[in-house]
Amino acid sequence: MAGMMLSCKRSETTDYQFDFSGIEPFWELMDTLAANQEPSNALWNSLFATPGYKTLTDIEFPISYIKSYMRHGVMPSVQPSYQEWVSKGYWDTVFPYHMRQVYQHRDEIMEFVGVIDDPAFIENAIDLAKTYWPNQDIPEGFPPISFLFFSMDARGYDPVILDLFYALDKYRKGGLVELIAHEIHHFYRNTVLDFEYPSEDHPDFVVVHTLNQVHLEGMADQIDKVHSLANPYYARMNERYHRNLKGTPNDMRRLDSLLAIYPHLPDSAKAKTAEQIANSTPNSGHPMGYSMAYSMLKEKSLDYVLKNVGNPFRFFIRYNDMAIHSELELPVFSNEAIKTIRGFEIKYGKMK
Repeated sequence: MAGMMLSCKRSETTDYQFDFSGIEPFWELMDTLAANQEPSNALWNSLFATPGYKTLTDIEFPISYIKSYMRHGVMPSVQPSYQEWVSKGYWDTVFPYHMRQVYQHRDEIMEFVGVIDDPAFIENAIDLAKTYWPNQDIPEGFPPISFLFFSMDARGYDPVILDLFYALDKYRKGGLVELIAHEIHHFYRNTVLDFEYPSEDHPDFVVVHTLNQVHLEGMADQIDKVHSLANPYYARMNERYHRNLKGTPNDMRRLDSLLAIYPHLPDSAKAKTAEQIANSTPNSGHPMGYSMAYSMLKEKSLDYVLKNVGNPFRFFIRYNDMAIHSELELPVFSNEAIKTIRGFEIKYGKMK
């Protein structure tokens, strides 16, 4: 199946559209690089014009990075450079390694396309995502999903982005439907955000982004973490997650102290403190958000967790209201920290 042509496939039973348009140009580029030749600009452009790669490079990965990772993955003439990356302990060596693994498993990946090109995966994932969505606001339609190669990861962008090799790994080990549901939940939530982001060059952006990450991952992790944390195939990942969960009370206390002082700092000091706020929520906010949402789910209800689904400030305020009155020894944010969060809601929230 390695030579099959892929673009967009529409299910006969739904209006859902699967986008595989980045796959064929990726293989052609990798074949060219593996032959130690530099691809033409036209071929590079054909890759980055596809919906998934365009979204990924617009939001997160510069085009030059993707090109570099592909070259360092398979191009013989740049392997000394890759080995230098490895020897220096560069964190992003995982991306060229991923590209190499993808190229080596090409036939298996292409066989998997025939498996995943089934509306049942998406229909089941949507049903699962909607179990963690307010009943009065069920989203209509089906989110667009693009399959491509970038990392063992996925993104809830528009379109939703799934690395096809990662999807294959999840399919084999269990958890593919849960993974898709997690990212679809992000997609749905991004359509109902109750706040505006500050300018990216303002320290407030980092703080608001951090609060939002904790909220969005806290809700979406309820969808898939119960399943993945019980799966022995993910033992290494689960060990890290459990370690971060164990450290969450201390992380929340650190976040509390930083939020309490943030508004009172001179502008010259806010950028550094904003970064410290981001660093106080390890693993992009997953463990902290999961712990907060799980506590609310157990102490209150699912409706309580999902109220104001697009408002991260209310998520923290509701958690704190619950934690203050809980018989459990849950971390509680100080009045000063909550005052800071309320201030962000007044400043950036879409007040209704």
